[in-house]
Amino acid sequence: MSLFIVVAKHSPESCPAGDPEKGKMLLSLIDQVNASKFGIKIQAKVGAESQHTLHMIMEAGDSKKVDEFMTPFTQMGSVEVTAAISCEAIVERGRC
Repeated sequence: MSLFIVVAKHSPESCPAGDPEKGKMLLSLIDQVNASKFGIKIQAKVGAESQHTLHMIMEAGDSKKVDEFMTPFTQMGSVEVTAAISCEAIVERGRC
């Protein structure tokens, strides 16, 4: 499994947390049960304080699965998926 960093951004006007129904939907979308349907293991998920930005670290077979999983978020704003590796792996190979 490969490691990915995902950053999803939305405007204050489209913030799902401001609507109880959208907030519930957001939580169900980023739930591990839903992620498992895409073969994804979520390692971390946090929101940047007052930035309308969600940061996630996840493991998946490939970036296409991550893109599929994050599709609903593209309706609210932008999504950036970046391949990542652990700090230990960076040091082991001797470069970033």
